[in-house]
Amino acid sequence: MKGKCQHCRLLTCFEVGMRKDHLITREKKLDKQQRIEINRRIQMKIQEEILTENDRICLNHIRTSYQQAIGSVEPAHKLHSVEPSINKTYSFNDLLECDQYFPFRFIHFLRSIPEFESLDPADRVSLFKYNYLAISPLRDVLNYDSQRDLFFDDNRSTPISVLDEKYAQICTNLFILFCGYDFHQSYTSHVRTFFQKINQNPLIIQILLLVVFFLKGAAIYHDQIYTLIDSQRVFAAHVKYVELLYRYLLDEYSSNVALIKMLEIIQYILHLQNDSYSYKENIYQQSYRHEMNPLLTSIFHLHE
Repeated sequence: MKGKCQHCRLLTCFEVGMRKDHLITREKKLDKQQRIEINRRIQMKIQEEILTENDRICLNHIRTSYQQAIGSVEPAHKLHSVEPSINKTYSFNDLLECDQYFPFRFIHFLRSIPEFESLDPADRVSLFKYNYLAISPLRDVLNYDSQRDLFFDDNRSTPISVLDEKYAQICTNLFILFCGYDFHQSYTSHVRTFFQKINQNPLIIQILLLVVFFLKGAAIYHDQIYTLIDSQRVFAAHVKYVELLYRYLLDEYSSNVALIKMLEIIQYILHLQNDSYSYKENIYQQSYRHEMNPLLTSIFHLHE
């Protein structure tokens, strides 16, 4: 067939049953190409309009509000000394106090969120009290430095200072001392992989902080059952930020990749929740747990 001219090949095709009415003329071929191009442009336009102007304003507000909240409290190494000393005996409280400043920063962040401010005061307290432990690992995802393999304080210098790194190293040593090396490695692996899965995009985690905070079912312990005064308002806030997160992922990636990212986010949140459960159980086993400051005692439900 290849040795024949086009006319002969065409005749042979007709002989074996090819129908003339199925031939695509140049005009039809051109029309098909034009329709493909129109559809491509429509898809590109849809892609461009996934995020509305209000969405972009909201995302920018989340980003700037979080940064302002982080700066609302001095760096931890200026407020809390964990200098090693041969004369000092460390306790689990020293480890917990390494993270005692983030709750205040997070409250500052929430106060800038309209949905939080519109809630009944009792609902604000309940959500913070019961969901904080599910939120705390997300903060670690934001603060993990893969090159140094350390978790830094939220309010750190840029570039990271010697004091920032020294404080992070001491806190890491305390974590290994009281939680064990294996648990530290497992937790760090989950955090590291999570941050890689979202392409090291901090805004995704900042949105997730709100998604999890407004989720009544985020409490990771079966005994933590609580009621809300206005559950519909809380649910509406949760749905808003879930949808915002998904639209943001669609704007950043293709629809297939965005769906995969959402599934991976759920998977790693569950991993981190299991780690938080183990961490809390470790605290419950400490004989001096009632010596903690009142805020941490409430967050970890040690008075119950």
